[in-house]
Amino acid sequence: MINYISGLIFVILLVIGGVVSLSLGAANPVLGVVVGFFWLLGDIILSSGVQLAAQWEQGVVFRLGRYECIKGPGLFFIIPLVDQVKLVDTRIRAMDIPAQQMITKDNVPVKINGVIFFKVDQVADSH
Repeated sequence: MINYISGLIFVILLVIGGVVSLSLGAANPVLGVVVGFFWLLGDIILSSGVQLAAQWEQGVVFRLGRYECIKGPGLFFIIPLVDQVKLVDTRIRAMDIPAQQMITKDNVPVKINGVIFFKVDQVADSH
């Protein structure tokens, strides 16, 4: 699922930063460029912290590689550059088992295939 909210926040902050940089750049061009650069850098970091999980997903948050919490479904915020999110699909899934041929005790060949249905009930254990 594509996170459009993060892109929208990026564009809004980019426009605000452009207006601020241009107004500062009119008085002092060097200050306008420096403020614009740091505003863009902060905009990228801030907008990357907004995460979105679909209704059938839950996000497992890892802080510096260690389990922190479970977020979602919906919109949530993580600490950029520190947290990492792994989205887990909680829908019912089906996996086909390919057909296999076996021989029974009385030497009759039998062909068997199957389907496994599985669903994630709990994303992670609480500690």
